[in-house]
Amino acid sequence: GWYVDDANCGSGTSTIPATTTIPAGGYFVINSGDSGDNFNLSNSGDRVVLCDASHNEIDRVTYGNIGAAPSGPSASNGPQYSVARVPNGNDTNDDARDFNFDNIPTPGTVNNAPAVNLGSSVVINEMDNYPTSGNDRLELYNPTGSPISVAGWYISDGDDVAILNAGLTVPAGGYLIIEEDVDWTEEGSTGVDFTSTDVAYLFNSSRERVDQIGWSGETEDDCFARVPDGAGVHDGYNWSSSDGGNTWVDQACTLGATNNPSVTVTYIHDIQGNSTTQGAGGEHDDVSPMNGNTVTVQGVVVADFQGVTGVNDGKLDGFFLQEENSDADADASTSEGIFVYCGSCPTNVEEGYLVTVTGSVSEFFGMTQISATGASAITVDNTNTAANLALVSPATIDLPVVGDIDDYYEQFEGMLVQFSDTLTVTELYLLPRYGQFTLSEGGKLRQYTQDATLPLNATDYNNHQDNVARRQIILDDDNNNQNEDPVYHPQPGGFSVSNYVRGGATISNLTGVLHWSWAGSSGTNAWRVRPTSNNPITFNNPARPSGAPSVGGNIRVASMNVLNYFNGDGTGGGFPTSRGAHSAAELARQTDKIVSAILQMNADIVGLMEIENDPDGSNSALDDLVDALNTAAGAGT
Repeated sequence: GWYVDDANCGSGTSTIPATTTIPAGGYFVINSGDSGDNFNLSNSGDRVVLCDASHNEIDRVTYGNIGAAPSGPSASNGPQYSVARVPNGNDTNDDARDFNFDNIPTPGTVNNAPAVNLGSSVVINEMDNYPTSGNDRLELYNPTGSPISVAGWYISDGDDVAILNAGLTVPAGGYLIIEEDVDWTEEGSTGVDFTSTDVAYLFNSSRERVDQIGWSGETEDDCFARVPDGAGVHDGYNWSSSDGGNTWVDQACTLGATNNPSVTVTYIHDIQGNSTTQGAGGEHDDVSPMNGNTVTVQGVVVADFQGVTGVNDGKLDGFFLQEENSDADADASTSEGIFVYCGSCPTNVEEGYLVTVTGSVSEFFGMTQISATGASAITVDNTNTAANLALVSPATIDLPVVGDIDDYYEQFEGMLVQFSDTLTVTELYLLPRYGQFTLSEGGKLRQYTQDATLPLNATDYNNHQDNVARRQIILDDDNNNQNEDPVYHPQPGGFSVSNYVRGGATISNLTGVLHWSWAGSSGTNAWRVRPTSNNPITFNNPARPSGAPSVGGNIRVASMNVLNYFNGDGTGGGFPTSRGAHSAAELARQTDKIVSAILQMNADIVGLMEIENDPDGSNSALDDLVDALNTAAGAGT
């Protein structure tokens, strides 16, 4: 009932007959061509998953360009290799070191594959495997203090194996360039011919695997190189696992020489581009002209959202970097800021640090970013925070937006910005869920029907909505979590009974970083300002009115949202309720506040929203509230 799959457990057809028993210390061989199998393995890379009859995963091995175990060659007219655990039965969950090529396969008996000694000796240091013309060339580097002969060593691309010719030696601390069809001889007729996406394996004369490196999408006539010489992992199988963009770099070839060329620093505004240089696609149709390239930038950290490794704090796992004023360009439409994604962020940065970052440019959620996740990808140049922050200035934003809204904000994407207008808190509904406010220029925003001139019409409504969009901006918190407790704003300390923000509160000179992002759930993408520690936000709360305003007339009508007024079973039990109070004590506190507010309004007619829909019987929420009003104001009032 057990089976083998090439993806995951869950729906496999049994490959192993139900009567099969593997003896202690014994073996059982499965062929992918057996009747009833459900897997078909790829030569370039795949997964081998062993599942029990209940679809539980027992073991998993990934190989080739999918995982770290090597891909066994099966070249035409050459030896048919297997990939075997070494030593026999060894399983440390490290596929790169648990498996090796075996040129004499032993299915059904003890494995005898050579040992694995990754990183123990000579390394593949640079590869020119995508030349416009000519053969593949590889640079081997010897980090030791003694010369090493590599004559009789082996190299493979997973399709065939080649033996290095006589007379080849890598000098101590030096380099050796080996060339396809010149310095090696293939065992089969398939040939060792590396492509723009491939894995290279290096073996010593005892066929012990000493190095492997993987890549994808090499630029034609460039080289992949370890920077600095010998740096990085020795068990890579693709661009990411080989620390691509950090210590494994796509750059101009330096075969036979050091891999430490002078670094060309790219300006952030050149990465961001403008409407002329940006490519089509993406959420705002604004793909970076350097999308997919590896770049090195230097700038000042203007906002830090790295978070704590291993803690689900909802932080952005990165930071915002801004070009110094002295390096900014004269094009107002190009942003001088960018988000740096660092994953687990092995290099700590803080606001005000001057840093150099090397990583790959990509588009994520409509934002251009640099991915720099390796420990060596980020260098802290100095920590003179006050002096460094003086090197950058916030861009000024003046609402309402003129012209296309996305184009307007795009020129400030990722930058430190400051709003010249006094902004008003116009919406707080999403504050407890997402930690965000909506702010508006020119006072609180109103519904179309509140100020519209009759008769209502679609043109006026569309104009109203356009005006609202141009006057508002979201002020977010420092994370993408939902239902944070306490709510982030206002700082310090977060939201509380004594530290609160009221609708209509104002903010002057709001300063933060401009970010196109979601709030923590799909469909919430919007331009938003993220707070920074060096620019604290002060809310000026309006005075709480002491009573309802006098509006004249003979009949006073009021409405009130009672925020899920649910009274349990109406007899003091039935808590927690489905939407309202969690206890009788909470209901009592809610009731006291509602009663006080309604009585102070002194209205003749009150319309209630969000009250439990159980109007029948003396135990209903509505009856409870009316009884409480009469108790406070007097019976019959």
